[in-house]
Amino acid sequence: MCEALLGLAVACMAVFGVIEVLRIISMPFLNRTGLREDFMLLVPVRGHDEAIEMTLRSLVANAIWFGGEEKPQRVICLDLGMDTETQKICEIFSEEYEFIELHSVQTFNEAIEQAVVFTR
Repeated sequence: MCEALLGLAVACMAVFGVIEVLRIISMPFLNRTGLREDFMLLVPVRGHDEAIEMTLRSLVANAIWFGGEEKPQRVICLDLGMDTETQKICEIFSEEYEFIELHSVQTFNEAIEQAVVFTR
């Protein structure tokens, strides 16, 4: 019984290892440099969001997955009237991860306008 469980555990780890190796090999071919620089993940948040921590953790994983460890994608939490608890969680994540930003609608619009002017 113990041997069967150990064999199953080793087989599962082998499958996950093969998947990770394939990801490492394929990501440089799938990511185009120009697309990486201009891509951002936008999370509009309104009111109280019970799942904001899990949402942000998922977005952190996706940002690193698609952008790589050296240059993850930008993640922007857009404040559409979130409560103080949700805002505090977003602030914690923005302090912990440099690629996560917390913006109000006004500061987001200003940042987009500056980005458009900068690219012209």
